[in-house]
Amino acid sequence: MPSPAVNILPEAASKERPRIAIADYGIGNRYSVQKALELVGANAVLTDEAKELMEADGLVLPGVGAFGPAMERLQATGLDILIRRVAALGRPVLGICLGEQLLFDGSEEGGWNRGLGLIPGIVQEIELPIRPNIGWRQVSIEEPDPIFTGLADNNYFYHLHQYAAQAVGSGSVLAYSHLPYADDPDYKVPTLVRHGTVYGMQFHPEKSGSAGLRLLKNFVDQCCNNRTKLQ
Repeated sequence: MPSPAVNILPEAASKERPRIAIADYGIGNRYSVQKALELVGANAVLTDEAKELMEADGLVLPGVGAFGPAMERLQATGLDILIRRVAALGRPVLGICLGEQLLFDGSEEGGWNRGLGLIPGIVQEIELPIRPNIGWRQVSIEEPDPIFTGLADNNYFYHLHQYAAQAVGSGSVLAYSHLPYADDPDYKVPTLVRHGTVYGMQFHPEKSGSAGLRLLKNFVDQCCNNRTKLQ
């Protein structure tokens, strides 16, 4: 159930295009994320080069698949260290789907696997009789944040996952997704999180129509604003 059309372009179009580095570790929906970021005003580049990652105005970590192999790939390429360094500099970082899960302390998928440790919390299997969770799910805003600029509450976003952050640190959850088929009709999981300048989205904004593009645009705008502060 796609969300109603929302305005996504005016501010981004009026600013110098920020350079967004998409961490390329050979996993995930990186090309569709790149196209979506370019659509909302970014100069998006796929890269595993340290210089480009460290000098970009913002960093996006995409991902599709299993937590353990993805984390091993990040470690093998040294991207885990670079992503932590970018976050430590206070630059905006965004993890999408599996990329969001990798931001946490660790995951129970396939046994315990340590994550990047940028957002406090643990990734666990969702409690649904039918898994994975696939489709458009309503997302309710828990805390106000600039990432929601121009968006109303209870929009629908496209989800595809079997695991999700369940034990998230206090104050880090910005929005929840409401999952169908659960024994508890009020069952929900964190679906948009933040810790400092690090954001995570369990759903796929690049596949979520205009509402998803608006979220990406808001992230791009934050990269612009952050660059201005650092100049």
